[in-house]
Amino acid sequence: MKIATYNVNSIKARGANLCKWLQTSHPDIIFLQEIKCETENFLYFECESLGYKATALGQKSYNGVAILSKYDFDITSRNLPDFQEDAASRYLEVFIRHPEKPFYAASVYAPNGCSPDKKTEQAKLAYKLHWFDMFNRRALYLKKTGWGMTGDKAWNELLDLDKNVTLEQLEAKGYINVTGCLDEENETISEFIDNAGNRRPAVLRLTSNENDDLCAKILLYDKEYNLIQMWTMYPTRQQAVAPGKCFSTDVITSDRDGIVTVTLKNIQNPTDPAEEILQDEVLCKWKK
Repeated sequence: MKIATYNVNSIKARGANLCKWLQTSHPDIIFLQEIKCETENFLYFECESLGYKATALGQKSYNGVAILSKYDFDITSRNLPDFQEDAASRYLEVFIRHPEKPFYAASVYAPNGCSPDKKTEQAKLAYKLHWFDMFNRRALYLKKTGWGMTGDKAWNELLDLDKNVTLEQLEAKGYINVTGCLDEENETISEFIDNAGNRRPAVLRLTSNENDDLCAKILLYDKEYNLIQMWTMYPTRQQAVAPGKCFSTDVITSDRDGIVTVTLKNIQNPTDPAEEILQDEVLCKWKK
């Protein structure tokens, strides 16, 4: 696969050069920065006529990013998810539907910041540092979701856990601690539910520790069957429970005595119809 990135510094001025280069170099995917045009004025037709699906996030005269791909893709984010108030068009993220190994990708035009000598430059530097904090947060989330995760990989990851593993060690691996009540705004769980509901790849790692009984779970959205699968491991006992347990993508939310509970409804496993249908799965709780 050939992937390229190009700071085009105005698609209007260099669009012809870009199209010529595409015809001679034939990259599979290309990321563009500083397109310097409004989103609706990007060269969609020209790129698509050369065999590329195109998407752009632009603004007049400044910044702007775009992605061209020979593979189909879904747009997963316009601007950083945790920095939607950013007025600058700097981040465009897609999920590339490569036939063998689909993956996330983003075209990024990061802020350069300034030397903090003047008051306005201090503000620019603060913006840059905040932007990179949000960028790193997004990158960490995508890393935690496990690109290319399969049921076998999820299962093996749990089986490889050491019986002496601690809650802190699991959290360091990207597991979300759902012991007790969670804050309503848990973004990782919310994003998993949203992605599964919109038939996008999604992986969620959960851990809990009740009465010193440590539990680790991996939930994976299975697009083929449009369901959520779950594998469970109790490392302290080295006991595996309900591999491949299946749930609907419909989320049940209940409110009782000021506690909101989010539950996944258990359904029959299409890969093993004889498997016993167990109870529904409580995903998380929070206090109102």
